Amino acid sequence: MDTAGVESRARPRAWAAAGLGLWAALATVLALWPGLGVPAWPGASLGCFAVATALGPGPIGPKAIGTVLGSAAVVLGLGQVAVLWAAALVLPGGTT
Repeated sequence: MDTAGVESRARPRAWAAAGLGLWAALATVLALWPGLGVPAWPGASLGCFAVATALGPGPIGPKAIGTVLGSAAVVLGLGQVAVLWAAALVLPGGTT
């Protein structure tokens, strides 16, 4: 079986995973930066897409970058959402 065609088609997907991971990490850093007011959900969403894209075939390096950065963005983004949700419950006038 000729696998050269599979590898050449899978390479762009692996680099897309790395790019999504980088964008997810950037969006998460901007969301965690004090005073910017950027929401956390874009970083977490891009992180999920990066991890899902990295599941396909392709070179391991770009897929690893996308997986690590995407996973970190998901964890930090969901952590920020959880902290803000908990703070809204504790502060006066918070909703349940």
